[in-house]
Amino acid sequence: MGQLQFAPPTFDYAAPQPGVIPLRRSGLNSGDVMSGITTAYRRDWRSLFGVSAIVNGIQYFLLIILGVITLIMALPAIRQLADLPDNPTSEQLRPILPGLLLKVAIALVIFVFVNSICRMVLGALVSVIVGEDTVARKIGVREALGMIRPVLNRLILQGIVSTLGFALGIVLLVIPAIWLFGVWTALAPAVAQERTTVRGAFGRSRRLLKGLFWRTIGIRLLAVLLATAVSYVLALPLRLGSLIEDSSTTVAIIVICIFGLAQFLISMVTGPITAIACTLLYFDARMRKERLAEQLQAGVPPRSF
Repeated sequence: MGQLQFAPPTFDYAAPQPGVIPLRRSGLNSGDVMSGITTAYRRDWRSLFGVSAIVNGIQYFLLIILGVITLIMALPAIRQLADLPDNPTSEQLRPILPGLLLKVAIALVIFVFVNSICRMVLGALVSVIVGEDTVARKIGVREALGMIRPVLNRLILQGIVSTLGFALGIVLLVIPAIWLFGVWTALAPAVAQERTTVRGAFGRSRRLLKGLFWRTIGIRLLAVLLATAVSYVLALPLRLGSLIEDSSTTVAIIVICIFGLAQFLISMVTGPITAIACTLLYFDARMRKERLAEQLQAGVPPRSF
């Protein structure tokens, strides 16, 4: 005897909305997710900006130090290149260029890993803030940090593993990386809400988003475009590079510090956008597949710890 097949629930138009999203048994539509981003900013902006400032502050402090160290280490090679004639030969470049490129490559790899780890930690912090506010419970920065502290090591390891996975996917002609971009959307929320292991989070995200791949990709890309557009607008008054003609080392270090500070301020505002989208897609999948909406309508927070 075959298994009974249940039709998906019809769209729940009359769903209550005590917090950032309507608690629909049928799951969220794309409009719910995008409006949920603005609603979360309106309701929880203090907590969102607070955790974003902490995570991005640590990130850009490390990246500014990395940039300054890389510049100082690469400066002798840069000066040697500047002393070469206008059309240097390969024999003249060979003693200089490989070492310079190696230093830049190492700095770039460190940058990618630091960025990925910080995005994962911020995603988890945003997840608990937005998750609590699905049932109209607002939490502050300190409480959000307290919820994440026990799983911080998992988030760091998860950031490293996901970076390696995306890098391998890009090497394999990009398409695997696009697939991972979709199926790993719920990584940070899974750890933050369910206390899964690192390995368990990868499997949990893949299972939750099975059958929702293209929808997930589309909404994540919309959130990325929104964050990019806001970043571009905020960066317009901060474009200082074209105004500086002095190429001395001191000025170069000052420019790196100014650029890092500007990027920190922009990321503090825009960083939570994609994290909120990933969190809401995680909740959407659980509403569709695990009847999470009924639990939320009863006033129970989505976390299971």
